[in-house]
Amino acid sequence: MQLDSKRKLLLLSLAALLLAALGIYLGFWQLGRAAQKETLQATIQSQAGKKTLDQQVLLDVNDVSSLLYQPVRLTGQWVSQSTIYLDNRQMEGKVGFFVLTPLRLEGSDKVIVVQRGWAQRNFEQRETVPLVETPSGLVQIEGNIALSPSKLYEPGQSAKGLIRQNLDMQAFRGETGLPLLNFTVRQTGLPSEGLRRNWPAVNFGIDKHYGYAFQWFGLSALVIALYLWFQIFRRTIFRSKDFPLMSKPHANEDQPLGLTVHSMPNPQDLDAAGAYRTSGGRWKMLLVLLVCAAPVIASYFTYYVVRPEGRRNFGQLIDPQQPLPDVQAIALDGSKVNLRELKGQWLLVSVAGGTCDDSCTRHLYLQRQLREGLGKEKDRLDWVWLVSDDIPVAQTLRPALQTATVLRVAPADLQRWLKPQEGAQLSQHLFLVDPIGNWMMRFPAALANDQVPQVKRDIERLLRASAFWDNEGR
Repeated sequence: MQLDSKRKLLLLSLAALLLAALGIYLGFWQLGRAAQKETLQATIQSQAGKKTLDQQVLLDVNDVSSLLYQPVRLTGQWVSQSTIYLDNRQMEGKVGFFVLTPLRLEGSDKVIVVQRGWAQRNFEQRETVPLVETPSGLVQIEGNIALSPSKLYEPGQSAKGLIRQNLDMQAFRGETGLPLLNFTVRQTGLPSEGLRRNWPAVNFGIDKHYGYAFQWFGLSALVIALYLWFQIFRRTIFRSKDFPLMSKPHANEDQPLGLTVHSMPNPQDLDAAGAYRTSGGRWKMLLVLLVCAAPVIASYFTYYVVRPEGRRNFGQLIDPQQPLPDVQAIALDGSKVNLRELKGQWLLVSVAGGTCDDSCTRHLYLQRQLREGLGKEKDRLDWVWLVSDDIPVAQTLRPALQTATVLRVAPADLQRWLKPQEGAQLSQHLFLVDPIGNWMMRFPAALANDQVPQVKRDIERLLRASAFWDNEGR
């Protein structure tokens, strides 16, 4: 019997050791997965921020993997008869088509498939494709080098025709007879030709891996703590002088039978033993509850306390805050609007002249993307373009500004209210105004692509912080 007890203790120790080691291994495995995804995310952001490539680079390179996600400018002619519509693709929470058209590159016989944008489908007539304008002649587009769109589940063989579920590049090459390159370009820019280009950012789920790692480490620590308590500390306490009954051999152990009459136990010892058993039972109950609650506690602790993200604001806080000035502005339709009428919403503001150069166009694109990226909270934020001169806004820009607030404000009035960083200009910044009407944050001049997620995080934190007093809509 003594041997069986030692064997049980050995098996229990080995089981605890294996469980703790498994938890530690899985925790480090999750940390490794997080590190891999962080590296991939940093690579994508770095590639997207590089200089725009010329299409000749694509024709000369053999391995395009080193160029993935980089911006590129293409010139060529659309092969409109080979346009296809990938079904069941989402953008801004809606289901529709990704529209793909081959582009024959100028000065070459090579053709590249361009992911031109997203269009909503007709749910009543599912075989009807949306109206998409495909210009003839030479066109110039900008985009990012990308792989083929991700494949969705499709029973059986890949379908052919105008509407399909996935793009099989090799099959599509044989189907069209075109010398297609093995990669695609995802077109960027403001909505046009009946297409939206608010491409969703890739969610790598890095926070999830850190949360899982913390839970595995926590469970390993719990296994070790339970083993130490029941196999070492508890046995030591039971053999202490304070509990004489507990120090006697266990009933299941072999003991020599003596021909003696045992005396009755001491009542005080019985009381002490009973009190200890009651206390021990309570501790066991608490440990069981802790085991059950550990995953939930660990996940909340990871998300709200040690979540792997910066806690400092990226934008510069304005102190003291500057209230909206009491000045008249002119809307695109010629009506007069007092700037203070914009109160009641968070405002993401940019400033530029009516000609709207490349920097202005990029700011307008970022404003819209940042707002749409807020999901259900987007109705709490307006994006505003303050035109700082008398030059008319181009007609080609107006369709993209349907959800924006565009007001023409005298330059002197703007300069008395908004201030740029030293050495910068107003047109290089994005500004944030709170619903009370105070300019309270300025984002750095000439934002890089990898800084845009930090702008979004600042806005999301401010929206969360103001949720108890700020309502969506005006």
